[in-house]
Amino acid sequence: MATFKDYLANDLDVFFNTDEMASMYNVNGEDIEVIVDNEGLIESKIKYEGVFEADLLFYIKKSDIEEPIIEEHIEFDQSTYLIKAVDDEVGMYKILAKEVMG
Repeated sequence: MATFKDYLANDLDVFFNTDEMASMYNVNGEDIEVIVDNEGLIESKIKYEGVFEADLLFYIKKSDIEEPIIEEHIEFDQSTYLIKAVDDEVGMYKILAKEVMG
């Protein structure tokens, strides 16, 4: 019998579809369907105020990226970001990152 998590994992392809919620971005040199969450970024800025700053919040399927590590760099659409937080969601990662200037 399939679990709720199994159903969610199967539904990822619906959400990570450029006709639905995702857009194509270049992540670490590969074009990948990613969901950028600007509204969630605003909420995160309030939640983590004084802890760290972030300029980007996105979701990416686990199958499309190696496990991200906090304080590692990630290339996102020709800019370099420092990963500030990673949440392991069902079948995907939620990543908060701060753009590295210079």
